[in-house]
Amino acid sequence: MGSSYNLVTQCPVRWTATQEKSIAADFPVDISDESPETFVSRIYQQFMFLPDSIMPLRLLVPAIRRLPQSGPYDTPAEHHLRRILESLLLTPRSSSEKYQTRVPDLLVDEDAVPNLEANILWYGAKYVKLDIEDHANEEEQAMAEEKWKNAWLERLEQREVMVQILLHFLILTLPEPEQHYRPPTPDPQPPTSSPRKRKRKSPPSQGTLSNEAIEDRLESFMDKLCMWQLTGALDATVGSKAKFHPPNAKGKQKAREERDWMQIFCEDVVEPLYDILHTASSFRG
Repeated sequence: MGSSYNLVTQCPVRWTATQEKSIAADFPVDISDESPETFVSRIYQQFMFLPDSIMPLRLLVPAIRRLPQSGPYDTPAEHHLRRILESLLLTPRSSSEKYQTRVPDLLVDEDAVPNLEANILWYGAKYVKLDIEDHANEEEQAMAEEKWKNAWLERLEQREVMVQILLHFLILTLPEPEQHYRPPTPDPQPPTSSPRKRKRKSPPSQGTLSNEAIEDRLESFMDKLCMWQLTGALDATVGSKAKFHPPNAKGKQKAREERDWMQIFCEDVVEPLYDILHTASSFRG
């Protein structure tokens, strides 16, 4: 005889009133039934606009690789992931334009563009905005908020570049999709009476970016990071506070504590990730 089982989804122990108040239930996105495209896009937006304390960049690629294996039946899973990722790729120019035009426009009105990007953007902005000091004067308050917004947009643009670097590295470890099958060319037809009438060539099938193009973009993003590093080093020589170093810090420990944000990103995020992905792609090949 068959027996039936019931899955109990109710928690056997109820939360206290204090615990229920501390639970954040205001996340603006429903993740119960996501398509693979929506899943990857949400992960990307969360790592872009939420604080690094809860969305550290070292976890971006592992989070994306948790993509549910539900792509088109005639498309390998890795090729499907590559096509989804390519929809998120930016160029150095478009990444700058994004934080000069589109994102500032989204910050004007929370209800103006009710989409995934705007929802997570405003969700992150509300928490980061808590750092603004309150001013009694309305004009001073407006100036403080404008100064905060400009500084936050600058940080977001830098984070976008780092996210794009990780996405480009991830794509390079995925196999390039094979060329679409093309039927054999039919036998040439006899010329018509009007030699001017020729069949219009069919447009080439839309393909994906080549690895060479991905590498070129990756170099451009790295150059942009280097430029920010140089300008930041110049700014640091003018009135910036010196970093605290323990008196017993020596050798590698001292050098590690003196790293700037770009060195931390390259050494702690990119290099370990590249080693893992490179090893995985080598076994695949």
